[in-house]
Amino acid sequence: MTSDDAVDIKEVVFLSQRVEDDYLSQPGDVVEAFDARVTAVQNLQRLPAKHHRALSGNLNGIEELRVSHDSNTYRTYYLANYEEAVILIEAGMKKSKKDGEIPAEQVARLVERKRQADQFYAENRILLRTRYEMRQQRRALS
Repeated sequence: MTSDDAVDIKEVVFLSQRVEDDYLSQPGDVVEAFDARVTAVQNLQRLPAKHHRALSGNLNGIEELRVSHDSNTYRTYYLANYEEAVILIEAGMKKSKKDGEIPAEQVARLVERKRQADQFYAENRILLRTRYEMRQQRRALS
């Protein structure tokens, strides 16, 4: 994940402190697995289908990472369509009521968080671009 001296292609940004707290409050093994998957995403690497899926319909543009742990499935939702950043918008243990379908209230929340992420990106694009260019320079030197 992103640090001040990172050479990753994209920066990882949590949409809010709550999203970061939810992400970090998962079991340690789960956080470690998500960290590896998020690092792959930020460096434009492909993930196996069992670990990742792109959502569709109202959730188009949102992607889901999955980690199975102790008979539970944990999910992290993110947006990676920005050149400079991957924005994490939700994380936690999820139980689908039927066949992996996302409950309507969660769909509404994810749609709203996508709107917030787009707004955040628009407001912070210059800063994100500056940090992106710095990472690219460090990457060229390493």
